[in-house]
Amino acid sequence: MPEDTSTGGYTADGLRRLHLLLPGLAHPIMRKCLIPLALSVTLGTSPGLAQGDEENVPQEPATLGQAIRDADVSVGLRYRVEQSDDDAFDSAALASTLRTTLKLQTKAFRGFSFLLEAEEVTPVGNDRTYRNLGYGGLDNGVRDRPVIADPALTAINQAAARLERGPAAFTLGRTEILIGDQRFVGAVGWRQHHQAFDAAALDAKLNADWTLRYAFLDRAHRITGAEEPMGSHVLYVSGPAGPGNLALFGYLLDYERPGAEANSTSNWGASYNGSHGAGAASVLWELQYAVQSDWADHPGSVDLDYQKTGIGFTRGDISMRAVREALDGDGTYGFRTPLATLHGFNGWTDKFLGTPANGLVDVYLRLDHNLDTWNWTIRWHQFRSAVGSLDYGTEIDAMAVWNTPWKQDFGIKLAQYSADDFGTDTFKVWVWTSWNVSLRSAGGR
Repeated sequence: MPEDTSTGGYTADGLRRLHLLLPGLAHPIMRKCLIPLALSVTLGTSPGLAQGDEENVPQEPATLGQAIRDADVSVGLRYRVEQSDDDAFDSAALASTLRTTLKLQTKAFRGFSFLLEAEEVTPVGNDRTYRNLGYGGLDNGVRDRPVIADPALTAINQAAARLERGPAAFTLGRTEILIGDQRFVGAVGWRQHHQAFDAAALDAKLNADWTLRYAFLDRAHRITGAEEPMGSHVLYVSGPAGPGNLALFGYLLDYERPGAEANSTSNWGASYNGSHGAGAASVLWELQYAVQSDWADHPGSVDLDYQKTGIGFTRGDISMRAVREALDGDGTYGFRTPLATLHGFNGWTDKFLGTPANGLVDVYLRLDHNLDTWNWTIRWHQFRSAVGSLDYGTEIDAMAVWNTPWKQDFGIKLAQYSADDFGTDTFKVWVWTSWNVSLRSAGGR
């Protein structure tokens, strides 16, 4: 059955399914940690805005017209050349594309503000030298070359209203949502067309340090131009704990499109990241754990887990990390994170955008050098299966970026995957430049 591409916004069925969150409240993490914190916002007991702080709040425009005239307007450009050489194909793929955005953010008037972002992705030159993975009429029809998922399109990427009241803010509309490290929910910012959601979201300060984010996702606007109807819930609570930062999260994903039900999962977990000074250097660590089970109309039975453990150090502008990330598999299903910014995980050749049925264990070393104008990183990955003792392959990634004084970036990025028991040898290279400029306000001031 074709994917639903209607533009009707929030569906009545989707809004009715807010009750799907309630069974999750019985989960031990929710019951012991999240509910008391959420009640503090509901009952108005949050000390996030202390008495007297009102004097430090920026003065709002006197009229709605002034709030619109004083809106922040910006233009963004990103031109990129990407080449993919995959041994599974006789010919390499080459894409030359330009992403252009026009963004308007009004000032807040009586707590209300509005965000509007238009986006256009345009091939520069021949668009028949790669498979663009576009949905429906956006598909360029190429099948004999590797995928570079940047279809030509024009879209309203964000259009959302926001209401701020004290320590809480409510957002309604189409918006990008970035949660934590984007391992479960993100905007897929590396691709030219970003992922956005039709959503209702709440951001609240529970106290001076802890914050809560909740979002009901009615529809996902994918990087291919497709739209995915759903009735999903995102819950994320974070704050300092000892020398690090603790986050507790829950993601209840309910995919409504026939054929996509295997992405409907319940995910609960926690992460703990931080650093500790040790002389001239600092020790870094990252820990994350989650459990995934079948949810809503999932066709099977799922009981999988996710683990991430990392240790490293930083000294001056150099840092090094050793990380082990494991996504479980049972031979039928692999641990899934379909709404994540997947390109940032498990190698830049994107061989593991979907977790294999036997799972994935990614052990990697990462070296970063961050200066004022230059940044570079090198990563080496060893991929194995979580069950079955398969040696998938190895990958080496490298990137360098120059941040110019005039706020323009130039970058080059390379990735080489060497296959063993999974996929085929693949080499990718990217060269790009990006530039964002803030224009004068819409009122011409």
